[in-house]
Amino acid sequence: MVRIMTNLYIPICGFLCSLLLTILFFSKQRVDNNETSIFSKMLIASLLDGILMISIIFIAYKWDNQIFLLKLLNKFDYAQFMLWTSNFFLYIFYIVHSQDKFYKTISKITYIVDLILIAIVFILPVELYNENNIMYSYGLSANLTYIFCGICVFLSVISLVFNIKRIVMKKCIPFYVFVIMAIVVMVLRS
Repeated sequence: MVRIMTNLYIPICGFLCSLLLTILFFSKQRVDNNETSIFSKMLIASLLDGILMISIIFIAYKWDNQIFLLKLLNKFDYAQFMLWTSNFFLYIFYIVHSQDKFYKTISKITYIVDLILIAIVFILPVELYNENNIMYSYGLSANLTYIFCGICVFLSVISLVFNIKRIVMKKCIPFYVFVIMAIVVMVLRS
């Protein structure tokens, strides 16, 4: 019996949107600065997330006995979440503090913390739930990812709140959309 892969609809749409944005972004000439560099990293991470999610769901449906592979792919997905969220934090921080020398220090610290936490994510266990067309991963690896991403969002909010006068509101619209979407995801996941 063929199982309908309804869980693939949203990841495929997300991948196609990321692919389109990536093609548009990299096909046009752009200013070479920190902001575009960070944004390009976020686009690539989004594209990789789409590929990872499609792979994870497809493998879980077709070969659900490939537990080791699924756990490994989930850990790569967690690493990608961490990188995307930390780059989003750096993007917001750069918008607020683009003229400060403090940005370079924060950037280096953020990437070092990323590397350390990603290594820990690959060490910590992850568990899989896959029954009745419901799939998700959980465990210490997932918890560390959620905590880190939550801290990055919190630091982004703090950075915006304490520097509200320096901000060009138009540039922060993606952040507000992200915060709203993150809250929705947290409510749905809990």
